[in-house]
Amino acid sequence: MYKKIQEKIYQSKTVRMSIGLLFILLFLFFIYLLRNQTPGRSVFYPPCPFYHFTRLYCPGCGTGRALHSLANLEILKAFSFNILTVLLTPFLLFSFFRFLYYYFRNTQKPEIHFSGKAVWIFFVIVILFWILRNISFWPFTLLAP
Repeated sequence: MYKKIQEKIYQSKTVRMSIGLLFILLFLFFIYLLRNQTPGRSVFYPPCPFYHFTRLYCPGCGTGRALHSLANLEILKAFSFNILTVLLTPFLLFSFFRFLYYYFRNTQKPEIHFSGKAVWIFFVIVILFWILRNISFWPFTLLAP
C-alpha cells in the first residue's frame, strides 16, 4: 500500500515540478554561496582535517577554493587549487542536470553502469593524484593547492 501511495505522489506533475524547482533553487543558492563566500574567511569552507593532522594534501584539498574559482569563472586559478575537481565538475554537473531532465519528464532515467575496470582505474588515478601532489619536487608541486 505504501508503495502505491509513493508511486501516486511521484506521478503527480505538481509534486515533481515543486521538487525539481527546489533542486534548482538549492543549486543556485549553492552557486551563490560559492561565488560570494571567500575561502579562508568563511565557515562555508572548512579546513581539511587530514592536512591539519598530517601536513599532507589529500585528494580533496583545495576543492572549496577550486569550486569558488570556477563559480567566479577563474578556470586557470581553479586548476591551480585542485585539477581533479576541475576535471570532474563537468561530469557531475551533467549528471545533476540529466537527473533533473528525467525527473521533470517523469521517465525512467537510463542507468549509468561502470565496469569494475573503470572503477579501479578511477581509484588508481585518485591514489596517484594523492601521492604525486605531496612530492615536493617540480612538476609535482604544481598539483599542490
